[in-house]
Amino acid sequence: MLDRKKPIVCLDMYYTNASSYCHDKDDSIEFQIVQEEVENLFCLNLDYRLWQTCVHVNATFNRLNFPDKPVSQVTLIAKENDMHPRNDTIVFSVTFNTAPKVEMTSKTYVVNVATQGPQVHVNIPKVFGVSDNDNVTYDIRVPQPQVGITMYTGQLVVNFIDGNEKDISVDIEIKDTGIPKLTTVVTVKIEFLFLSCDMREHIYVNYQHIGNPVGKLNCRISKEYDMSDLFYVTDEGN
Repeated sequence: MLDRKKPIVCLDMYYTNASSYCHDKDDSIEFQIVQEEVENLFCLNLDYRLWQTCVHVNATFNRLNFPDKPVSQVTLIAKENDMHPRNDTIVFSVTFNTAPKVEMTSKTYVVNVATQGPQVHVNIPKVFGVSDNDNVTYDIRVPQPQVGITMYTGQLVVNFIDGNEKDISVDIEIKDTGIPKLTTVVTVKIEFLFLSCDMREHIYVNYQHIGNPVGKLNCRISKEYDMSDLFYVTDEGN
């Protein structure tokens, strides 16, 4: 977008028709910038091979001094070459960059510390469906001692501290390399609970009395969860 050799848009000056941005069947048209949201961001170059006036980014702007606005408007006046010229204005809204796109902005995981290993892994690009035309990097907005992320792959790692069931909320900045650079923030929430079960009575295998209990489990759960919130899954046939 900042390649000065590549125009943003070109406007016909001669031989205009209904498909031209500005059309005058009798006279040629001259263009002039009359208003900009960012002063001197745009300039006009004449292409006499194609008889067009082209809008470019001014060569004085580069990656270091480019304004933070990802979208900027420029207003041109179109004036016909005539003894009594008529004129009209045309406004262009130029989008230089868009922030990284995600399919959702928040994801919550419930982790049982009784069975969970020492770490929780979350693949941020896959879970949130991250997409962007530029390369992106990942960073944690507010550092936390037990949380880390790989800058270029977006692999989030949460280290579990034994005996600590405090929930964690992590804001992750997804930054692109466009001009200007833009950021999208997503949130990963991890709720820790302790669920532990043991056999109060033996469980019988190949028990033939259908309808009668085959054994009893004693389960304990922490926090506000109720046992009715849980469900049990067994392998079919066992």
